[in-house]
Amino acid sequence: MVVERLELNRSVRDVLDELAHPQKPPVRWLPALLWRPFAALAAHYALQVTVGVLPPVLRERLGLCWTDRQQRRLRRFARVVRCLTALVPPPLRIAPAMFLAYRNTHRPGTDPHTRRPLGATV
Repeated sequence: MVVERLELNRSVRDVLDELAHPQKPPVRWLPALLWRPFAALAAHYALQVTVGVLPPVLRERLGLCWTDRQQRRLRRFARVVRCLTALVPPPLRIAPAMFLAYRNTHRPGTDPHTRRPLGATV
């Protein structure tokens, strides 16, 4: 799949652009002044991880630069994330994902029997 089919197209450019310049969420309690520095930091790491985990052949085809220095930074970042994750009790690691899944399947307009949007087909 990677060698023969994946290619640079509009969708890939859109994803990379969104990672590089994340939009401010539509919440009023988060002022733009606070969002900008957080977005810059989040964009840096989102791009680093996204590009870093791609196979080298795909990075090359997409024209994405990846250096040994970036690889070392990605490894250090992964180590930090693993260490920090180990400090969080397992129920708290899982709880946010479970909450989001529950919210998405129990919101108004969701069929309680199939947990799909009303009128959705299989």
